[in-house]
Amino acid sequence: HASHSTGIDVDSALIEMAQQRLGKRHPIPENIEFVQADLLSEEENEVKDKIATSTVLTMYFVEEALQKLKPSLETLLSANTTCRIVTCGYEMKGWKPSW
Repeated sequence: HASHSTGIDVDSALIEMAQQRLGKRHPIPENIEFVQADLLSEEENEVKDKIATSTVLTMYFVEEALQKLKPSLETLLSANTTCRIVTCGYEMKGWKPSW
């Protein structure tokens, strides 16, 4: 059971669609949010704080995007030894999976 879940996407239309879908639930969960942000931007500090303290990151990115995010994730999660990263469809090259 997650204490809080944050969905992040650069595409504001996808964020809007996710919020509409969430709005159809009754009752609407209070521990879920969707945020429009560019994870490669240096200015997304609020989102980066959420990532740095996460216990699970589920990522739906193609391999090229994962490789672009990898250095940022390594920096953000350097002090977080409990975070698990789940990639869907592509592996994070250079990292060994732990099952």
